Amino acid sequence: MTKALQACAYEIFQIEKNGKIVDITGQFIEGAKTVGFNYYESLFSPNITAILSLMDIGGSYKMDEKYDPQGRFSTLSSALPLTGDAFVRFKIAHKYGNLDFSNNPLFYDVKLSPDQSTTKQALMIGLVSKAAKDNQSNTVKEKYSGNMADTVRKLVKKYLKTDKLSISPTKEPYQFAGENRSVFEVIVGELAPQASPVDGNPGYFFYETRDGFNFRSIDDLITQKPKAEYFLRSKLKANLDNDDNDFKIILKSDIKSDDNITLLKSGVTQRKITTLNLKDRKCESFVYKFDQLKTSLGKDVDVPTTESFVKTSFYVKSVGTYESTPKGEIINDPAKWRALSTMRYNLLFSQIIHVQVPCNPQLMAGDTIICDFEPITQDSKVQGSDPVQSGKYLICNLCHSFSPTKSITSMTLVRDSYGLYTNKNKK
Repeated sequence: MTKALQACAYEIFQIEKNGKIVDITGQFIEGAKTVGFNYYESLFSPNITAILSLMDIGGSYKMDEKYDPQGRFSTLSSALPLTGDAFVRFKIAHKYGNLDFSNNPLFYDVKLSPDQSTTKQALMIGLVSKAAKDNQSNTVKEKYSGNMADTVRKLVKKYLKTDKLSISPTKEPYQFAGENRSVFEVIVGELAPQASPVDGNPGYFFYETRDGFNFRSIDDLITQKPKAEYFLRSKLKANLDNDDNDFKIILKSDIKSDDNITLLKSGVTQRKITTLNLKDRKCESFVYKFDQLKTSLGKDVDVPTTESFVKTSFYVKSVGTYESTPKGEIINDPAKWRALSTMRYNLLFSQIIHVQVPCNPQLMAGDTIICDFEPITQDSKVQGSDPVQSGKYLICNLCHSFSPTKSITSMTLVRDSYGLYTNKNKK
């Protein structure tokens, strides 16, 4: 077993509520013990989530006298009790870095599948970051205008109460009203798909990692330097003086690849946009092709060909929407972003694979990695790689999983093209 795959040390694992602190590292035999912990990040999730698995034999904490006049020790569910504003602090040590939430705890959300006998209780607890609570605490009511990146920065600071935001600059101004929606609904549902980077294709993700919030364009994500390189071979690499086998892919499964009919239906190859300007009552039509997308993860983008557009969308241009009279310029013309944004999202997820590797807490959602897959061939495999499937991938979903016997990182990887190299970022 590689060192990266071995069980990690729980330096800190505490549940706290109303000043009551309970250690759940397992150092105290009578109390609750952490038997598993899964930590999740995703490009589709604006907040971090986790699942904590506990075994509790009823010696964790004394019950409050208003519940039990005898003041007996009981499980966390009864003694705290495990409801309301409970939260979990933890720090998990690993050779490639710590997963440290000792100063930024995750909050209790829900009990999952409790299993109780007369002597013990097995319990799974769903946890969320503070952002999930802040998102539900207020709604966006005001009108906003100006550069989208600046607007997102204002929304995150006001409603999510943090300045920890990594952001890709945007070029288009935009005007909208909050309409009593949550800040997640505004940013994820409205701003992200409409935003365009200064130089590149429209389409953004808004998500949270352990480093903070991210409002990043797809082009920005896929052109960043890979965080690590992993390999899939039938044998371990022979070594005595390095950690190469810490980067061996344990398991790979293909989830989606080249669903041609779906690509055609979604309009990835060609898409027509028709817009109506209510000010002058003019209609305009534009046809976009996938080769107008400027960047990709691999060398070759290969999609089914079609003689004409197969998808048509109709939109009304925003002219004077928030003015007393229809004057001024068109705000964020859908003809400039709608087709390319939709094509960009769909193309990005045209290839999806799932991999498991020895734990690496340095990896986060939104990172890129290199995957080196062994070719299936009757010829020599020495120093050979599959030239089509190998290459750069984007981490869409990520789970760091810790148990008493091993530590694993599971990832859903996506890719929009083939080949070992990209035009901009050669290995």
